[in-house]
Amino acid sequence: MIELAEIVNASPELLEAMKNPAVKNILRDEKTCKELAALLILAAYAGDAPANDADTQPNGQSAAA
Repeated sequence: MIELAEIVNASPELLEAMKNPAVKNILRDEKTCKELAALLILAAYAGDAPANDADTQPNGQSAAA
């Protein structure tokens, strides 16, 4: 938790978002938290993928198809 607080405090954008009462309300909602967690995990894996692979379309089909 300390590490998360350090990350938020280091980012002016995240810090401002966390001060917003509407954002706090969203984070208190269990369904929204699950969706946010899934989105963050998806983003983490997307960051591991090769960027702009010209041979692959977004739906996974080859560009030559």
